[in-house]
Amino acid sequence: MYRILNVPNTSVPRCGLALLLVAFGSQAAFCKETFTAFDPPGSTRTFPVGINDTGTISGWYYDGNSVVHGFVRAAGGTITSFDPAGSTGTFAYGLNREGVIAGYYADSNAINHGFVRATDGTITSFDPAGSTNTIVYDNNNKGAVTGYYADSSGTDHGFVRTAHGSITSFDPPGSTDTEASGINTAGAVTGFYIDGNDVSHGFVRTASGAYTTFDISGATAIYPFLINTDGTVTGTYYVNNTYPQRGFVRAADGTITTIDPSGSIFAYAFGINNEGVITGDYADSSDVVHSYKRSTDGSITSFDPPGATSSFGYGINGKGSIIGLFSLPNDSNWHGYVRSR
Repeated sequence: MYRILNVPNTSVPRCGLALLLVAFGSQAAFCKETFTAFDPPGSTRTFPVGINDTGTISGWYYDGNSVVHGFVRAAGGTITSFDPAGSTGTFAYGLNREGVIAGYYADSNAINHGFVRATDGTITSFDPAGSTNTIVYDNNNKGAVTGYYADSSGTDHGFVRTAHGSITSFDPPGSTDTEASGINTAGAVTGFYIDGNDVSHGFVRTASGAYTTFDISGATAIYPFLINTDGTVTGTYYVNNTYPQRGFVRAADGTITTIDPSGSIFAYAFGINNEGVITGDYADSSDVVHSYKRSTDGSITSFDPPGATSSFGYGINGKGSIIGLFSLPNDSNWHGYVRSR
């Protein structure tokens, strides 16, 4: 019995009968869907997060000692591991058009710091003034970075850091805690904040500092994640703080649509490209997790890498390539994948 995708950097077409053809070494010329599995050397769990239009991928992985390292994978498959100086755990998130990576790392005192990694490998560490803990989630094509930090009282604040290193802290009106997660090329930021009644609300902050806040009817918690060039936001919300979770997409005009794949018991929405195509994952009635792609017309396509027992969709680029991770039978490791067409 053969196993598919059990070797890093192996490409397998998948499209209907193509699986059978691949199993016997034949070519499926009609198949347009290709999965490529990959793992950084020494990885036991691989987490791809960002992919740009050149096919470069950013993310992190656990080694055999459960230490977390950042990585960047070139379109040709070359993987480079990296860690800021003094890091005991590196989490690479944002990846822009130029290949600049943004994320955060923990030091030996378990304090997190932000970082930006240039394309030449140079890493710059930073923290907003007064920060006791810095988390970075995204960067844009102009080199601006967003995330949040905790102050000495433990209160979280959003921030934007320009490419030149200037940092602006912010909080929507009425916020007692703010977490920013996504930034687009225009400098608009999305995330959520907690009010004085311990209720979460979504927000969009323009580059000039104007806020639009939003909620979803029936939601008890809302977690916007990314915002694209058009100002479309995607994320996840909770109905009763536990289950069911549902994905959502909020158009620039404020229209909010739930993302609920057929047969799902919960769903997450993570990646969105500038065309408005979204990826994420959901669990079916057997609690098996599958990746999905949501097209701009609202249609949802479920998929898994061949042979996978579960898969998770995280990021999508302008060409429609999707990244995520998956598991295999009788294998305790998690592997990265790229789904291209």
